[in-house]
Amino acid sequence: MRKVVLFSLFVLLSVSVKAQVLYSENFNNYNLGNIGSDANGVIAGQGNWYTWSNVKDNSYFQIITDNINGKCVKIQKPVTIYGGYSLIEKRNLDALWNTRNNGNEVLKIEYDFYAVRGQKYNDNTLDIPDNDLLLYNKNDKAIAFVQYNPYLGKITAKGFDNLGYMDIGNITLSVFNKWYKVVLYIDYSNKTATFEVPALGYKGTRNLFTSTNVPNIQDYYPSKMNFSISIIHPSGLAVVQNVTEMKYDNVKITALDTVPLAVFEPEINKFSIFPNPASSFVSIKNDNNIIINDVDILNINGELIKEFKNINDSNVDLNLEYLSNGSYILKLNTSNGIFFEKIIKR
Repeated sequence: MRKVVLFSLFVLLSVSVKAQVLYSENFNNYNLGNIGSDANGVIAGQGNWYTWSNVKDNSYFQIITDNINGKCVKIQKPVTIYGGYSLIEKRNLDALWNTRNNGNEVLKIEYDFYAVRGQKYNDNTLDIPDNDLLLYNKNDKAIAFVQYNPYLGKITAKGFDNLGYMDIGNITLSVFNKWYKVVLYIDYSNKTATFEVPALGYKGTRNLFTSTNVPNIQDYYPSKMNFSISIIHPSGLAVVQNVTEMKYDNVKITALDTVPLAVFEPEINKFSIFPNPASSFVSIKNDNNIIINDVDILNINGELIKEFKNINDSNVDLNLEYLSNGSYILKLNTSNGIFFEKIIKR
């Protein structure tokens, strides 16, 4: 059974979550330049990351300085090889997992990636960089993965199930050339996987490990993970296109005792809402000339109450007279992405 829920909350809701960070890396202490020393994946490079590429070139894996995030990892796609790929890999996750506290049977992996948008070739086929986070067990079997397709602008997460690899969730982006955080939970106690894009309030969940061919859940504990970019072009052509690299940052692995009810990290301080509390009308303004396309009013459970479509202005006045007294969430669909603001009607 698959369930997708939109959470429009401004706090982290949890029930006795005992977070234990097992690994955290923002790459700020790494030297600029090659992260790897061996593109054959045999000898570890900076931070014990292993690198591998069809072209056997360490320059495909770089520590660079991003204008927003600071130091991060840049992986270049193997543009000369159809079906080729480049990856960086973190191994020995089983040793980290074995240090978790008793009862922490939820694995949380989070990271940031820079979302770019791809284009079609002139032959109307697609070069599809397959940009993945892949999580493996000790037998090198994929447990779950998160994939970003820049030509569709779509993030998809899949996990192991009795029918193969099934969708945990997916979301299509509307704003590009910006950083997004992605979160993947594997709940070994309840045999579920959860996928989140916190800034967009997106959360998808499905059952995992339901096959009778999974007699021992411990066989699917994590052993390694990698970030990769590969090229898949239907015509077999190796043509340089505008998506030639991917950037990753802020990788963190945490052990928890339960999956939080909602994790939402909205961008804040973009809009001014007044008066708030309000009785009849509320004004939404911003000094950054961000165009507000649509506004949805949601209750605190994330249920849609009212839609205001085709606003297309940076300043908006909303009539709240029809609302009952209480707390609500404004979901602002804008030229810069989706933002959320809390209001109170009195």
